[in-house]
Amino acid sequence: MADTTVSTFNSLFPTAYEDTILVARAEMLLLNTAQVHTDRTGIEGRVFSKHAQVTAAAVAENADLAPTTFGKSSVATLTPGEIGAQVVLTDRSQRTDPNAYTNAIEELGGAMGSKIDIDLGAAFANFTGGSVGTAGGATPTTFRHLMAAEAILRANGYRGDLWAVLHVYQAFELKQSVSLEASMKNTPEVIRDELARSGYIGSIGRMHILESTSVPIATNDATGAVYTSRALGFDSRSPVELEPFRSPKGRKWELNMVGDYAAGVQYPAEGVKVIGKAITPA
Repeated sequence: MADTTVSTFNSLFPTAYEDTILVARAEMLLLNTAQVHTDRTGIEGRVFSKHAQVTAAAVAENADLAPTTFGKSSVATLTPGEIGAQVVLTDRSQRTDPNAYTNAIEELGGAMGSKIDIDLGAAFANFTGGSVGTAGGATPTTFRHLMAAEAILRANGYRGDLWAVLHVYQAFELKQSVSLEASMKNTPEVIRDELARSGYIGSIGRMHILESTSVPIATNDATGAVYTSRALGFDSRSPVELEPFRSPKGRKWELNMVGDYAAGVQYPAEGVKVIGKAITPA
């Protein structure tokens, strides 16, 4: 009996890899807000450190300068792990359901993309830059909360663009108090083009507001966040790939999608939690 090779598989599923990866990328909204690392392939953790802050002071004539101990300390570690998903397609199922293959790759891609986004959203709880809003399921998130979170980060010296990511239920409350058409008039075109199709709400100055279902909810409260572009990290060690396996005995194909990565907070102080009401709208 001849071995099943890659070329054999390609003749049966000619677009499996491309289709799956495209679906996975379409699900990764929060990945657009994280700093991505692709320079390692092992499973060792990636440690993030921060130097001590140097402060200038007045110096008397002929006086010696007082040195600042310019050491550094660890603030976070991203530890990679393997994730995977599998769908088994029997020969009979494919003959019976012509859409089985298409449905399988859509579900695989969606599952992997959602897993990455959920991991990043869960990391919001680890931000240490502060917290705004009130828990208890009764206080909706407002623009005041977002602007307060931005003010906290700016006061701590963080410049540049910021991301504000809310659960879709938090965003629902936010949208009730603003005209989106008017708010988006001054938004840079490149941001509209890239993000408006997938969760983009608008911008306030250099703070760009997104909504996502990957933001965690606990007891009618969601924990969104406002953070810098390097607060979150995604460390890809092995790209997400489709690995097919043919079982002649079982007369079936196994579609295995796997990848090694770490996703989480890399600079905790550069994010402020935004806590607010997250109840299904009525």
